[in-house]
Amino acid sequence: DNFPKSNPAGVWTSTYPYHYAHQAAYIKGAFYTNDGKNKIIKITDNGIVSEWATDQANPGLQYGSCRDDAGNLIVNTSLYPASPETFTVYPIGENGPTTSGKKTITLTAAIDARTNYISAKGNVLSGTGYIYFFPERKNYVQIATIIDGTCTSITKHENLSVTSGKDNGGYVIPIDGLTHYIYNERSTDYAGYY
Repeated sequence: DNFPKSNPAGVWTSTYPYHYAHQAAYIKGAFYTNDGKNKIIKITDNGIVSEWATDQANPGLQYGSCRDDAGNLIVNTSLYPASPETFTVYPIGENGPTTSGKKTITLTAAIDARTNYISAKGNVLSGTGYIYFFPERKNYVQIATIIDGTCTSITKHENLSVTSGKDNGGYVIPIDGLTHYIYNERSTDYAGYY
C-alpha cells in the first residue's frame, strides 16, 4: 500500500507524476522510479514523493534502472548507442539507497543494441554482481559482470527461442547467477527460460 493513491488514474496524461517513469525498484519499503525524461529519481515512501537529480547525460525515455540483491540502486546514465554505456550506482544505506558515495560504472564494451530495461543480481559494489540486457532485435542476452564496482567482462547467452522487439528490447529476470534466468519479449508477451 505504498504507491500513490492516484495510481493508475491519469497515468497517460503528462501531468501525472509518473507519466515518464520508465522502470522502478522497490528497496526497503520505498519505490525508486526512474524518470529519464526529467533526469530524476522519484522516491515514493508511504505516499510521500521526493526526488533526486540523476547523472543522466541527456533527457530520454530509454534509461533503465533496477536494484541488485544487496539493494544498491543502478541507473543507466547513457543512451544507446553510447560506447560504452555508463551507470550510476547509489549504494544501499540504513534506510535505503543514498546519493552519498554513489559510484559510476563503465562497461568494458558497448551493448549491441538499445535496451530500455535492465536487471541485476548479486552485489555490484562489493563482491560480484551482474547487470542483464536483452537488446532489441536480438535473440541473446548480454550480461555484464561487475566485481567490486568495476565491469570486468560482458558475455552473451545466445540462441534464445525468441528475438526481442523493435524499439524496446526485452526484460530479464535473473534466477541463479549467470546460469538461469527468465526472459521476456515485451511486444509479444513471450517468456522463456534459459
